[in-house]
Parts: sequence; structure tokens; C-alpha cells
Amino acid sequence: MAESKKISELPVAANVSDLDTLAAVPGGTGTTSSLTILQVKNHILSASTFLNRAGMNGGGVLDPISTVGTDASVSQKVLGTYTMPAGTLHTNGMGIKIYTRCIYAANNNQKNVEIKFSTTSFTVGGSGADVNAKKEFAEHTIIRLTATTVRWRGQSLFYDSATLKLYAANSIFDDYDDTVANMDSTDIVISINGTNGVATANDIQRDEFIVKLF
Repeated sequence: MAESKKISELPVAANVSDLDTLAAVPGGTGTTSSLTILQVKNHILSASTFLNRAGMNGGGVLDPISTVGTDASVSQKVLGTYTMPAGTLHTNGMGIKIYTRCIYAANNNQKNVEIKFSTTSFTVGGSGADVNAKKEFAEHTIIRLTATTVRWRGQSLFYDSATLKLYAANSIFDDYDDTVANMDSTDIVISINGTNGVATANDIQRDEFIVKLF
């Protein structure tokens, strides 16, 4: 019997996003109060909603183990990408965590890794000893301030590939605010990109790229 109740009959207001969209599902009359619990449940569990929203929060997305490297070129290469559906970060204070790990070849060539969120980005890397036979683990936090503004903070840790000891060239980036496309109405592309200073294949290899919602 509970499945036939309307949202308007619930003792506590339902916390459901996109109510206007939900009201248009088969069986709805176009108003929020016409929806039954079963209709709401079926919509939330649909592939597009469940995988794109709940899936990020539940288990992360993207590629935690396989390796993608740069080509024998000095052109930027996309090493991983994810498109976050519009409305995912629908409330100020919501955000994402991006976890990356990169492997730098044993040479002194320039190597740059860019993490990009919409139109804003953060680049790490270098040349010489800083990126010679090093691995880099980075954690990025991107927080919605408004529909078109985010705050970016995080840290990047370099360590020796052989000894696994931390290297001195580590960095912390704190409270960098920037403008992005409207997150309420625009799908946001998140990517990790590698650029070689010398046209050598696999000077940069990405073997972790994870995005999680909070």
C-alpha cells in the first residue's frame, strides 16, 4: 500500500532532485504531487540517473589501474576523460575529488600534466631531476561556490620510482577560485592531459584517474 502514496502525502518532504522532470515520467500528471513512490524509485534507478549521479558517490568512476602514455610527439595528449552530467553539482558546497598517478620516464625531458575541469585547469610537472624516474600522486578537490564558480585545492606528491621515497619537489595548491561553464545547465568535461617537451613516447604515463562526488 505504501507504494501508492503520493509525495504530497508523505509525512516528511521527499529530497528528490529534478522534480519537474520526474513529474513528466509515464503516469505523472505534470505536477510533483502526482508522483507515486514507485515512479520516483523507478526514475532514480534508471541507468542514466543511477550511474551518472549515485554511481560517482558510491564507487568512483574512470580508470584506477590501466596505463595510458604520451605519444612520440610534443602535442598534448588526453590521457583520460570523464563528462560529468549537468546538474551533478547542483548545490553550493558540493564537489568532486580527483585522484591521479603519473609515471615519468628516466630522463631529464620536460614533462607537463594538466588536470582540467571545464575551462579551468592546474598543471604540474617540470624537467630535470624533478621528473626523472619519478612517480607523482595527486589529489585535487574542486568545490562548487556558485553555478559558475569553483574553488580548487589539493596536493601533489613526487616520489622515486625505485626507492619509493618522497622527493623534495612536492607541491600544495590552496584555494584557487575560477570561473567555469554553468554547472546547472552544461555537461562538464574533466580530463587529465600530458604534454612532452621532447617527442619521446611514454615520457608521461597515467596509471590512475579517479573522480568521486561528495
